[in-house]
Amino acid sequence: MVAWMQYSYAEDYSDEWKLLENNSYLTASFWNPEGVQKALGKGGETYGASDEEFEATSRMLQEASRREQELQQPRRRRRNIQ
Repeated sequence: MVAWMQYSYAEDYSDEWKLLENNSYLTASFWNPEGVQKALGKGGETYGASDEEFEATSRMLQEASRREQELQQPRRRRRNIQ
């Protein structure tokens, strides 16, 4: 019984992960369809990024996240006390 529950949990987790992965491919295909094709592979080929490409992508995502947070947070204004 415990083994069946563990297997069921693992399958559910795998299904959720696959859904998130497919959703990320769908979202990314709007901005970079060629990159998604590379990531998915053509005819069994897989895409491997170099360390430099990975670091550049990481920096780009961090910068985009920072800009998004800045746009969402209202700027605080100092009160002039006289």
